[in-house]
Amino acid sequence: MRPLSFLGQDVVVAQGPIPPHPLPLFPEEAACIVRAIPKRRREFAAGRWYARRALAQLGVPAAPLLPGPDRAPRWPAGVVGSIAHSDTICIAAVAWRERVQALGVDAEPWQPLDAELWPLIGTPCELGWLMRQPPRLRGYLARALFSAKEATYKCQYPLTGAPLDFPDLEVALDPPGGRFTVTFRRSPDAGFPAGASLCGALLVHAGHIVTGLVLRPGAVPPPTTS
Repeated sequence: MRPLSFLGQDVVVAQGPIPPHPLPLFPEEAACIVRAIPKRRREFAAGRWYARRALAQLGVPAAPLLPGPDRAPRWPAGVVGSIAHSDTICIAAVAWRERVQALGVDAEPWQPLDAELWPLIGTPCELGWLMRQPPRLRGYLARALFSAKEATYKCQYPLTGAPLDFPDLEVALDPPGGRFTVTFRRSPDAGFPAGASLCGALLVHAGHIVTGLVLRPGAVPPPTTS
């Protein structure tokens, strides 16, 4: 699996397949999933494995990555990170907090999203845009919209603690450019005013749509004006 570097030079990304048996864990980590089903154990272990590979590239020694109350990993001091997985692959991204305020990644199988789900994730503007696309592409683009919103949620949540819904975000995709723009329709926090827009990255990789959003210090923009 070729390496990923789509989030910029300040972000280290490690990724690979989720094997049929759990990868090694620290005892403290294993204790967190002792009652989990096998699938969850494999995903949890892969997330920690690839996160440690990414952290090693920052020079951070291997140590347990325990979940917090919200189940997200508690990263080492001075580090921000995000983990994403599907049933078959796992991606971990990390960076120094002095360079990156927050980040979020997501990975979804590159398969059409069922049409009955589109109204649940899309705003009227997004749904109108989807219907103007070639019919054979609409399900794939809906999947990309879903993934971009997931990455955005994971980026903003450590800063705001806000449980945003899909309609709270509006995404404009630019697949040829490998980019997307996300606009906050509802403010989760004073740092993300309604109307503020951020730019993320996307690519198709290993049979998946992979999206990521990197927030650099002081990069939250003011709301856009019409």
